[in-house]
Amino acid sequence: MEELETHTTESGDMFGSEYRFQLYKSLNFFGEEAPLQNWMIMPDTSVLIASRYNVVLHCFSRHASTTYLPLRSTPPPAHEHIVIAIGLVYGNHYVKLELGEYPMPPIAPQWIHCKRPCAAKWVTPYIERLNMYNHYYRASFNG
Repeated sequence: MEELETHTTESGDMFGSEYRFQLYKSLNFFGEEAPLQNWMIMPDTSVLIASRYNVVLHCFSRHASTTYLPLRSTPPPAHEHIVIAIGLVYGNHYVKLELGEYPMPPIAPQWIHCKRPCAAKWVTPYIERLNMYNHYYRASFNG
């Protein structure tokens, strides 16, 4: 919610003002067990998580796997990056994955189109792993 409140114009440009408001409403819950309408809307919430917490977030699923990077921060040295991988299970829950060094899925289009210039170097330490994912992904469809 804080990411949406603090960066109203940017998130409005990225999501559209109506959908931005829908995201905000879904996150605005502070009870014990969130009803379905208050669950995080993925993958759109992933963009907010990466930027708000200054982390690299990988979301894996059968249908689409994506890497989310912070939109507005200068990256710290690569050894200080916090990298989180989550995987979709049962079509409606994400669990944390421990994968070690793995090929990284493509970067989210939102980052490519909406990042500030200072954030551009977030991708630099991951180029080889991004290329590896593309290589394996293409090979699985061509082979």
